[in-house]
Amino acid sequence: MSDTSATPAKKNPYRSAPVGPLKPWAWFNKPDTKFNQLGVYHGKIAYDPNVPADAEFLAFIKAESEAALAAHTEKMTPAQKKQWSLFTPVEPEYDAEGNETGRQLVEFKQNAKIVPKDPDAEPVDVKIEFYDGIGKEITGGLWLGEGSKVIIQYAPRAIAMAASKKAGVRLDFKRVQVVELVKPKTGGRKGMAPVAGGYVHGGKASDADVAGAADAAADGDY
Repeated sequence: MSDTSATPAKKNPYRSAPVGPLKPWAWFNKPDTKFNQLGVYHGKIAYDPNVPADAEFLAFIKAESEAALAAHTEKMTPAQKKQWSLFTPVEPEYDAEGNETGRQLVEFKQNAKIVPKDPDAEPVDVKIEFYDGIGKEITGGLWLGEGSKVIIQYAPRAIAMAASKKAGVRLDFKRVQVVELVKPKTGGRKGMAPVAGGYVHGGKASDADVAGAADAAADGDY
């Protein structure tokens, strides 16, 4: 990263994050509507503080978050300021046993619909753009599995959450460059991976059926 100065992040330009692996998966191709009916694209990328580019990126996020908190609480009384704490879109990564791996997970988010301030205007649909390793756009979206290495084009945006009394930045994003693709283990929109001993509709599956199902899941519509 070339610029890690801390400035309020309301209208920062888009910039490219370092390449990193997706952990564990992402809602990049289709928005997640579980907690927001309008939909949110989101995903977490793992970064290693021992890698210089990653360390610089993590320091930049912290500085931007601290600047956003300071700007939000600037006109508050000392007592009011004490009620607010720092928010960053960063958390430790844990292994299967619950131990920290040393890497940090950075979450990127983007609303699937932008609601205009004009109440008579219709929401604007947002689609995440995908590009391959040589910068060629991939049309039709792409399903990414855990471990896929990507570069996210993002912009930090200052946010304040009144309920939790936290302020910092969120990392909006618009483009994903796929440096190394790992297909989802459970297949794409055409099927699911077979499970040994699982229920088989219509009777018992032959070895050929199981092998064919595995191939179909691996070659799903990504």
